[in-house]
Amino acid sequence: MKEETLLFARYALRFFRRFFEPCRSLLNIVFNNKLSIKIVNLLLLRVSINCRGSGNLVDVHGFSCVGKVKIFINGDRNIIKINKNVDVTYDLEIIVLGNGSTLTIGSFTSIESAHLAIHEGTFLEIGDNCMIAKDVVVRTGDAHRILQIDSGELLNKNCSVVIGSNVWIGESVYILKGSVIPSGSVIGARSIVTASLDVSPNCIYVGSPVKCVASGVSWVR
Repeated sequence: MKEETLLFARYALRFFRRFFEPCRSLLNIVFNNKLSIKIVNLLLLRVSINCRGSGNLVDVHGFSCVGKVKIFINGDRNIIKINKNVDVTYDLEIIVLGNGSTLTIGSFTSIESAHLAIHEGTFLEIGDNCMIAKDVVVRTGDAHRILQIDSGELLNKNCSVVIGSNVWIGESVYILKGSVIPSGSVIGARSIVTASLDVSPNCIYVGSPVKCVASGVSWVR
């Protein structure tokens, strides 16, 4: 009986060390200049923050997960705010490029795996109680600039993205710059959102680009 008790205590200690270590051992932070970090109730196995710039803020009010989060910031005066009880199952990659951008993830939102890219001067808002499946990509800009040869005018300008509350985003969905998804929406797997969906809330959208195929719906986790 004594040996069984010691074995149980040993395994319990391993579990505690793995999942409930102090935040300082869970964070891998690399930055060149000033970065403000505010973290509350962090229960994560792996968090990596790489910041190149000044005046940036990462404000985390609490994850409830054991996934992997990578945050990369290259610019100044950017804000990342993650509200309470955000659940990351596998991987969340956040990339902020340029200056003066904002990312907000609402409370009780769950993410299996996603790539979020916020480009200069834009914001990405994800509402409360959203459910984001695997391999979802959200971008507020393009990877490279396209210029008019004669005038040098920038043709592919950045544009903010808004995802309302209680939105279900299916697997491998792409949400591109300028997209607005109303609250209560369902976005079918492998769909592409390219613009503001100005139809009423609580609709199902599918396709490339998406089209409304049903309205007046609700979904349950």
